[in-house]
Amino acid sequence: MLRKGIFVNWIESFMVILIGFASLFWGVTAPAFSGSEGLIHLGDRVEVALTCRIPSGELAASTSLSEGGEAVAKASVFTPRSTSEPLVIAAGPGAGAPPAGRERSFEEEILERIGAEIVGKPSGQPMRLRLLAGRQPERGEADYVLAMARIRKRPAQARVTVDAYRSRMGKAPAVGDTYTTDPALPGRVTSVQGDEVLIAFSPQDGPRVSTPLGEAEVRNVDDGYELHIDARPGQLVRTGHLVGRIIQVTADQILIDYRDPFGGETLECEVVARKSASR
Repeated sequence: MLRKGIFVNWIESFMVILIGFASLFWGVTAPAFSGSEGLIHLGDRVEVALTCRIPSGELAASTSLSEGGEAVAKASVFTPRSTSEPLVIAAGPGAGAPPAGRERSFEEEILERIGAEIVGKPSGQPMRLRLLAGRQPERGEADYVLAMARIRKRPAQARVTVDAYRSRMGKAPAVGDTYTTDPALPGRVTSVQGDEVLIAFSPQDGPRVSTPLGEAEVRNVDDGYELHIDARPGQLVRTGHLVGRIIQVTADQILIDYRDPFGGETLECEVVARKSASR
């Protein structure tokens, strides 16, 4: 029996609907390059442009919008940015420090390792870095090896109050509006009667849909749907801003190991780090 600690409760909350992380990290805007020469020193403010791939060649992270285009093969852990501006860090350990109360994301883990590697390197010169994470000693098995259901049950309809709808969606309900709690089964408002909002859910792509843990077969049951997930051992998964790897699949459970921030992968990164003109 796996102990359900704080991390487990947090990570399970993302399995119904994933919260995009791009606005928290990938949306950072940097000042213009300074054009200064010389070596990068510990504590220097540095602008970083990066592209990292897993050994298969699939894109794992990039500051370049063109690299994240549709024609590029992407790993399941990839999250696109909203800007192509470089990221700004302080050179040295601790470069990927997250906000208080939150663990480092996959991208912040990358920056943490890049920050330590660039000290003593020439400013503005392209470099290739091989980044490893490994199991983190503070991530215990009880909290970071998680069992999740392989068969997910979802209702065909839901009823919520107008106030609950407005609180979630930020507006009053109207027939035809979308209301999604699971991307695999989008919902739509079918009626608004008094204080009650009726929402109907249906598969987005027919009998098979995509989930963060793999493709799933949609089966109709008396009161809704069942999603039977075809998870595979060894598969990389991303839940919120953290990356893990599926280590076991049974008839009713999927076991995921989140102890290694890179999911056990070695990242091959192309990096340009340049001292910033902004202090």
